[in-house]
Amino acid sequence: MVVDTRKSNATKHPGNLLMASKQQRQTKAQIEKDETRTKAAAIAAKEDAIAKHQAILKRVADIEESIGRDKEAIRAYANRPDRCNSSKYLMAAGEKTTNLE
Repeated sequence: MVVDTRKSNATKHPGNLLMASKQQRQTKAQIEKDETRTKAAAIAAKEDAIAKHQAILKRVADIEESIGRDKEAIRAYANRPDRCNSSKYLMAAGEKTTNLE
């Protein structure tokens, strides 16, 4: 009686299971290259986060500055309503107009 291999096992090698589970080794140069790549990526991500944060702070500062300018314009023309139409400046500042009488 002759024992034959199944057709599905004809091209398979029993040692491939062990070789597939074995961890691949790296050289020192490969390890250093991987470390520098990850450090560079971390630095780039940190710089990007800093840039985004600075952009947000600049936007907030611009908004606060425009609010201050609007309030200053309202204060300047509120003292002398006869010189200029104060309602125009109130509307520009986004506030409701009220009668001063």
